Amino acid sequence: MTEIFRQEYHYLKHIFQSSRIQKFKGNNWEKAFLVLGLYLLIDVFLGFTSWYGLICIFPIIEEADQLEIDSFKEAIILAVILAPLFEETMFRLFLKFSRARFNISLLLISLSFFAFSGVAGSVMLILWLVQGIMMLDRRYYIIVQYFWLRNRKVIFWLVVLFFGLIHLDNYDLDMIPWYLYFPTVLPQLIGGVFLGIVRIRFGFLWAILLHASFNFVASLEMLYL
Repeated sequence: MTEIFRQEYHYLKHIFQSSRIQKFKGNNWEKAFLVLGLYLLIDVFLGFTSWYGLICIFPIIEEADQLEIDSFKEAIILAVILAPLFEETMFRLFLKFSRARFNISLLLISLSFFAFSGVAGSVMLILWLVQGIMMLDRRYYIIVQYFWLRNRKVIFWLVVLFFGLIHLDNYDLDMIPWYLYFPTVLPQLIGGVFLGIVRIRFGFLWAILLHASFNFVASLEMLYL
């Protein structure tokens, strides 16, 4: 196990020198060891240090934080179960492209627009329906698939960016200057990188596990520290 840990750490150090994220070929015990023993520790360390560093430099960010968890039960239901299932399906299921994965993720993204506007949600649902019908055409599907494969690195980073920025909803933006928007969600941007790597390298369910585990640690910190 120590050797696997060392090899994975070496892989992470050189990940940006590779043209693609390689799929891990070990068994489930080895995957669990790496996801919960390496990726979770790195994610927690970088996430928490970036958060406390930010609020030390910009105290207004902590004052604007609207995210509250009142009980352990609420933390388990919302942060550990619902949020990872919903967000991973919406943001990272389609990172491995297929017609079904793309349509499921796009449907959740479309439905999420109803939180901002009924009109925006309706428009997105129409676009999702049109896109789904067009994807039934084999030639169109191949074109989309080819585009996706050629631009997968750009798509990966766009997903990381969107995942981070959507967490601005946790804050009272009237209190935060616009130029602090990006630094405010730095912990989520860091988390998005590791969640994306785990999703592609280990599989979708492992990304959910990492997301749920991080949220569990963060919830304990919010409730008891």
